[in-house]
Amino acid sequence: MAKENFVKYDYTKPEDIPSELRGKFSFIAADPPFLANDCLGGIAITCSFLQANADKKLLLCTGEVMEEAAASLLGVVKTAFAPRHKSKLSNTFASFTNYEPVVLNKLGGANSEEKLDEQ
Repeated sequence: MAKENFVKYDYTKPEDIPSELRGKFSFIAADPPFLANDCLGGIAITCSFLQANADKKLLLCTGEVMEEAAASLLGVVKTAFAPRHKSKLSNTFASFTNYEPVVLNKLGGANSEEKLDEQ
């Protein structure tokens, strides 16, 4: 990625983003660095800052333990797709969206390679 396209982000300063990005995105994918309510809260503020309109699509990948906070802060629900990490993290991860994720639900979780091979 070119240096001029990079924007440094700090979830503790959720609106400290260039004003020209306000309202520019119709799809936002977020993967918070920590499984903590304050971190997810900062992400939620940033998402509302970036969203193009109230109908924006949001994909959140985070720990399953954040499900209740994610629903409350971002209005997302858990999908059938379960992201995996090569490093075998001890936390169970999940994906959440505020839209009907047809493709993600087809992918599922632990057997995603097998499901893709069947198509």
